[in-house]
Amino acid sequence: MIAIFIYFLLLLSVSDTKKQRHTSKDVSAQKPRGDTFQAHPKKSVLTRTVNTTHGTIKGRPNKQFPSILEFLGVPYAQAPVGPLRFMPPKALNESSYGNNFNATKLANTCPHHRIRTNITGFDEWDNDTLKMDEDCLQLNIWIPKRNKENNILVFIHGRSYSKGSASTEFFNGAAFAYHTNITFIAVGYRLGALGFGYWKPKNSDEAVIPGNMGLLDQQMALEWIKNNSASFGFSNPNITLMGHGSGASSATAHLFSKNSKRLFHRIIAASGTIQNRWAVEKNKHVRENFKTLIGKLKCNVSKETSKTENNETKILECMQNMPVLNITETFIRNPNQSMIVGPFLPVENDTVFFNTSIRYKLGTKSMYKNVSVLIGLESYDAAYFLPQFLKDDKYGCGLDYEKPMEDPVNQCHMNETKLKNAIKLVAKDFKIKDELFRDGLREIYDFSFNSMENRYRDRAIKLFTDIVMQCDIIEFARKITKFTLRKNYMFVFNKRSTYNPWPKWMGATHGYELLYFFGYPFLHPEKYKPTKLSEEKEFSRKAMKIIARFARTEVLQKDWSEYTNESVYAAVLSAKTQLASLDSERNMKTWTCTHFKELLGNYTKVNQTEDEASIGKVGIELLTVVSEITSKILSSL
Repeated sequence: MIAIFIYFLLLLSVSDTKKQRHTSKDVSAQKPRGDTFQAHPKKSVLTRTVNTTHGTIKGRPNKQFPSILEFLGVPYAQAPVGPLRFMPPKALNESSYGNNFNATKLANTCPHHRIRTNITGFDEWDNDTLKMDEDCLQLNIWIPKRNKENNILVFIHGRSYSKGSASTEFFNGAAFAYHTNITFIAVGYRLGALGFGYWKPKNSDEAVIPGNMGLLDQQMALEWIKNNSASFGFSNPNITLMGHGSGASSATAHLFSKNSKRLFHRIIAASGTIQNRWAVEKNKHVRENFKTLIGKLKCNVSKETSKTENNETKILECMQNMPVLNITETFIRNPNQSMIVGPFLPVENDTVFFNTSIRYKLGTKSMYKNVSVLIGLESYDAAYFLPQFLKDDKYGCGLDYEKPMEDPVNQCHMNETKLKNAIKLVAKDFKIKDELFRDGLREIYDFSFNSMENRYRDRAIKLFTDIVMQCDIIEFARKITKFTLRKNYMFVFNKRSTYNPWPKWMGATHGYELLYFFGYPFLHPEKYKPTKLSEEKEFSRKAMKIIARFARTEVLQKDWSEYTNESVYAAVLSAKTQLASLDSERNMKTWTCTHFKELLGNYTKVNQTEDEASIGKVGIELLTVVSEITSKILSSL
């Protein structure tokens, strides 16, 4: 998956993990089930010690799945500390690992603001027992000992470019590697100001801090994987780049970077693309935020005179020598930004990753075309965020974490007035004060639910899912199908995990589909009700097989329609899904997105500056300017 509102997320407890792994049943010695994939018997057995281009690394068998070797915390770039802080990543030296690098500890978590809330749904995603260190440009690798396939799945975690870790237990790839014979690699990359800060002084021709370092980190990780694949027994492997949330927007960003195009073959983007409103930001806003950070840390104040100074070199040195927690614990909020973004995220125009404006590239089809893309979303993807967006009493969606999630007080009770207040919030976020715009939004979402009584909450969920996730994702999918040369698919995930601490009204819940895709019921069966475990494992097998089949062949089931500009259908993955045939497909050309786009287009056309309008013609935002006037939209309802 995004923004300041996700400030409370990520990671599972490592201390619990160690305990849980000992209590889980060792299944790796069992004969593989019939629905796992056939291996290649002629391939050699991988040893625990591997000679790489940077020295020797030593892994170990996974405790639960001994047929899977794990190489944990493997550096792919030099530690971004001192003069390398805020700079593009620097490649390792030939002898960086020495003769025996012990790759048995999980990758360090990149520094970010982290607190313990004692709320399960938050703390399991942001485990404060994981080691956090700037030396975090590292990989966690799970690879079959023998008979592995020539396929690698590389995963980029999400959490709004500001949180997250490659080492959360949800991203443990051992079960996935065991059940699919596909190697799983989780990538750590810099977050927040350290990974996405951007600073170009007012009178400077060039940026002192170029921005998009986190994307460059990912790119260097892909370089490392490609350059060292032979050491792990691969021969020109197929590499699938998968991400979730901001990890998905990162994955799709690599389609538009010239230096990334030879490093992967397929993309799986779940709940996000580089076209989403929260995926990239105007350079000026990120620059303002970094300037504010400099000021709050007093790096622009002379120690000799106590006066403000503009010496770029001294300011940069101060920021590079600042204790890292001073940076991550400094709160910044820019009123000129949307409520759904944080202060530091990819900038839309750079000289190091996109090498121009991503808006321009999207409009001119300047992207890697020889790639297959699988895009996914959830039916009510934004339901998870309503307690952050709409927590105040005037909206009615706040949660009382002291009470059970199914308590009546936690059911997001909304009425007509509260829905109107939510619509006002949306209009404010788009910087539109016109009451006609609010009326138009209300009519669009009233009309789409006109047969349902007292379902104001569902209307709010649909509205926020559209503006935060779905409309942008659908538009991006339609756009890339016009010029990609290979197959494109889409899915809508609609299966709620029985291991889900959030209220049932949130549905499948943002992020929890990954538990199925990566085999969490096999990693931690003790987390599930015994009466539901068999069902959860079976669905996880199906989910893993779908991901693996796409990674292996790029071709899905015969009745899974390819996604094209004309045929905009997505497979629905639900409890009824069978591997032999799909339960259903959904038309993704939604009425609400179509009219919301048209309505907002009129106001962006009126309110944009001349420069912004010229960019908007090829812009990343799906909300393109259309000629219909608002009254025409409303009269069609």
